[in-house]
Amino acid sequence: MWSWVLGSLIVVYLILVILQYREYRVKVTEVKEFRSVLDKMKSLHQFKQDQMKTFKDEHDHVIDVAWDNVVQISEYRKQLEQKDMAYQKLIHKKSNRRKKKVRGKRRKA
Repeated sequence: MWSWVLGSLIVVYLILVILQYREYRVKVTEVKEFRSVLDKMKSLHQFKQDQMKTFKDEHDHVIDVAWDNVVQISEYRKQLEQKDMAYQKLIHKKSNRRKKKVRGKRRKA
């Protein structure tokens, strides 16, 4: 009788071990699937980060180029104003010379 009880306990233990092994295999496959999904999510996140970085770099480059253009335009405007002022002074001097000559000739006559 003890051998029958011992034999049935061994059989029950083996059945429990087999069931636990099946559950273990299912959990292992679930963990593998979870890891693969997690790796895909990490790669997508990295891809998104790379895109954001390139967008930020391009945006910064556009802003830098625009600012450089603004600086160049202001410098060019200053140069034009200086040339215009020099030209106005030159015209003023020439017109004053003409007036003086005309006045001088009138006095002599």
